[in-house]
Amino acid sequence: MVRREFLKSKWDPVFDSKPTSDIPRMKFCETFSKQFFKKEYLALDVGCGTGSYTQIIDGENCVGMDLDMNALKIAKQFCTKSNFVVASALNLPFRDNAFDIIFMWAVIEALPADTEIQAITEIRRTLKQDAVFLLSAGKDHFITNIMDPGFYLRGQRHFDTNNLVKQIEHVGFSVKRHTTRGGWITLLSISIFYFYKYILHKKRGRLLGFFYKKSEKELKSHKHGFAIAFLAMQKI
Repeated sequence: MVRREFLKSKWDPVFDSKPTSDIPRMKFCETFSKQFFKKEYLALDVGCGTGSYTQIIDGENCVGMDLDMNALKIAKQFCTKSNFVVASALNLPFRDNAFDIIFMWAVIEALPADTEIQAITEIRRTLKQDAVFLLSAGKDHFITNIMDPGFYLRGQRHFDTNNLVKQIEHVGFSVKRHTTRGGWITLLSISIFYFYKYILHKKRGRLLGFFYKKSEKELKSHKHGFAIAFLAMQKI
């Protein structure tokens, strides 16, 4: 069944009480974005949630945006310099050519089916000329589809990366960097994360910590992965 609505987070008072800036995927987002981001840039973090990435770049020039007011309340507590806006990725409440850089980490998977082009078009509209847009997306791979609980339990979408790149280029971007990272260990760590959050209702544990360390190492590896695609695109 094709999902036609936004994928909403299931709020957990233990897990969602602060940003998760220390998880492997978010650490790699920071590493991936370093060559493109400067502190003086006016930056937009689309779908910032509780501020996991916003906390990393927290500053007066940073804007975090999400549909979930509860998430933004948490983000404001930990990202004290940033500004926050309640809005949809499909209708950004910003003027044309406003931002120097825009991030959309693990958000495109949660958009309603067939709306990704609308979201990317809105991002292009609000970016300055030659500015950069960075995103991550779950990759459509038979192993990922089997092992990612978000895919088969919650309807989180995975993408054919080549097709996604073509769609983004058609909107008016050139791809500056594209890498797919993570494999078995990263997918296992995601499964264990779901187990801790929804079954044990615990934020941390030895098993999760062990796999987080292994996943962080796997994501840093330059060996071709199959779990998560990371893209950097320049507005043309």
